[in-house]
Amino acid sequence: MRRIISHAVFAGIILTTFLLLNCAKVIPPPGGPVDKTGAKIVSTTPQKGATGVLPSSRISLEFSESINRKTAEEAIFFTPRFAEKPEFKWKGKTLHIIPVDLLEDSTTYIINIGAGVKDLRGNLMDRSYVLAFSTGPAIDHGRIFGTVVRDGKPAGGITIGLYDFPKPDSTTIFDSIYPPYMTQSGKDGKYALEYLPGGEYFLLAFSDDNANQRFNLSREQFGVTDRLIRLTPGQPLSGINFSLTSIDTSRVSILLATYTPDKLVKVTFSRKVPVEKIVNNLNEITLIPADSGESILSPQVILKKTAVTDNTFTFYFGVINPGEYRLRMSNKIFKTPEDSIGFIESAVSEIAEIEDNRPPRIEYMSHYNQLLFAEDNEIIFHFSEPVDTNILPESLLVITDGYDRRYDYNLEWPDVVSLKSVVSRLESGLEYHLDFNRPLIKDLSGNPAGDSTWRYRFRTYNIDSLGTVTGTASIGPAIDTSGSLMLVFSPVKGKSRFERRISGKTFETILPPGKYLLFGYMDDNKNDREDAGSLFPFVFSESRAAYPDTIRVRARFETAGIDFRIK
Repeated sequence: MRRIISHAVFAGIILTTFLLLNCAKVIPPPGGPVDKTGAKIVSTTPQKGATGVLPSSRISLEFSESINRKTAEEAIFFTPRFAEKPEFKWKGKTLHIIPVDLLEDSTTYIINIGAGVKDLRGNLMDRSYVLAFSTGPAIDHGRIFGTVVRDGKPAGGITIGLYDFPKPDSTTIFDSIYPPYMTQSGKDGKYALEYLPGGEYFLLAFSDDNANQRFNLSREQFGVTDRLIRLTPGQPLSGINFSLTSIDTSRVSILLATYTPDKLVKVTFSRKVPVEKIVNNLNEITLIPADSGESILSPQVILKKTAVTDNTFTFYFGVINPGEYRLRMSNKIFKTPEDSIGFIESAVSEIAEIEDNRPPRIEYMSHYNQLLFAEDNEIIFHFSEPVDTNILPESLLVITDGYDRRYDYNLEWPDVVSLKSVVSRLESGLEYHLDFNRPLIKDLSGNPAGDSTWRYRFRTYNIDSLGTVTGTASIGPAIDTSGSLMLVFSPVKGKSRFERRISGKTFETILPPGKYLLFGYMDDNKNDREDAGSLFPFVFSESRAAYPDTIRVRARFETAGIDFRIK
């Protein structure tokens, strides 16, 4: 029997088959690669470097793509600044800037579009763009180049301001003045200030967190230069680099000063302060009797700190007679523009004879569980309180290697809370044991550090597992050479860093295998760390520079030809 299929049923079968076939097709997802490229400026009016521009001219900037208009308007700096904010008008990807008044005659104008401009996907411009033109017959050509880093890494979007005074003083209030010339660092931390007139200036980098184009000392990070900025036409300044820092300008107060059973004075501040400021100013700290009837005491030593900042410090003043005392600290230690004289003082604390039954502790041992180079033969111990330094028995330490070979050493007491052991020699590729005879170490009350020997372990690198980096180091004529050059090798992966003090024009250093970033600084005060400078009181930063390429180190190979320069 023949079956007759209706037209409607047949059409349904065809439609269903078509849909199934199309659903089964494998097609690529819509769209292309994710856009990770920031906008660029493709044309300007007037043209870059134009002269004889009419005072009635408007300024136009055409971007390569649609952008976040607010970020563009906030990232544009005008030099010289207009008396009134110009009008911004957008037409598609083009920004028209309309000054309220006519442009000044015979004047170089700089329109700096900072790297903070974002496209609609949030991508930043790679670097700032500078449009310069003149309403006169000539244009200024002074230039400054450099890099900004934060915690050793390139810092983008940082404002660099050039001020028309050589350096600040205690009367300078940055948050009330606009820098006459400004730019921003790019994603790679690099910046450029161009088309500048000759003269002496002060250059400051700051984070400008509130985007008001003025520096706020109490809230924003900043960086100062390593030299006075002197611009001469035709002589660009390069290598003017910044390492960002910050200060807390809130007033410091002493919350508590207590006398411990270990005959120490423990002080707690209202906020964290730089450890180095305390360590270097012990002569500005005094313990004063409340009735002023006895002599004033100064601390003999401060217990060691490994942190950079802290809010608790412990001092040893020597023998203190019972009574009531105040701890006083000169404001020179925490000097700021708002608080430059006087002192801070604790409440009255009673110091009484307290029986000390607590043993001293070993708070720090430099080599504990470390992998070190064979030349790292100075072993440092820090104690929790002063100890009797008249005890120097050779049996205090026993240093042996994995083959039970014993190593000679010399003992030194830098102070009553530190011990240094200098080992006669260490060999590469070995494990070492240091046995510390704790009963021989006693505090000033006669309490021993323990009743048994404590073992510390550390290892030295196998020389065959290391590589060598060699090269030359040069220092420019504008750099202060009273200090010494420190080279810092930082692994691309990992937190360890290797610092080397360089003397002479060549260097050779041994490193574990890996890829490294290299930067260097002039350690002017020889404190083994990079100092970023200060605004109040004003102190230039230490000169720094970074090697432009990654350095690869391979075991048993020499990586040669590293030409490091600080300009």
